[in-house]
Amino acid sequence: MYEPQVGRIRAPTGVAVVVMSLLALNACASMRRLNTPADYIESQHPDVVRITRADGTRLLMSGARVLHGTVAGFVQPAGDSIAEFQAVPLDAIAFVETKQWSTRRTLFLVGGVGVALGVGYLLIAGNRGVEVPPNFANCSTPDLDECPGFK
Repeated sequence: MYEPQVGRIRAPTGVAVVVMSLLALNACASMRRLNTPADYIESQHPDVVRITRADGTRLLMSGARVLHGTVAGFVQPAGDSIAEFQAVPLDAIAFVETKQWSTRRTLFLVGGVGVALGVGYLLIAGNRGVEVPPNFANCSTPDLDECPGFK
């Protein structure tokens, strides 16, 4: 006779929350073009800025500061492990971008994660009373009483 085994389905909610939080931190921010780069850099002191020069070349600069009409900071050349100090005149810059938070993206992400967790919980909680015999997949007859282990 089939004896149903009662067990709990435990979702790793702690791990899921940590992973989703880390994803949320990256998904809620993106590189955005600055309208007044000199003012923003002087007032906000961003960790990293992406500078696009008038000729189209790009630099990823850390510790950027505005000094005498230039944006100066440390740039790490490709394939080199040592950053170099560089200064780019403001009039040679096409635009400057920096990582900024997006309220709309954050709300959509948090809402989407909430809906996904809610649906997942309902799916897991809704299946707690269902008992499936271990040999059910091997049963090929429409009469369940004839299936091995189902009586």
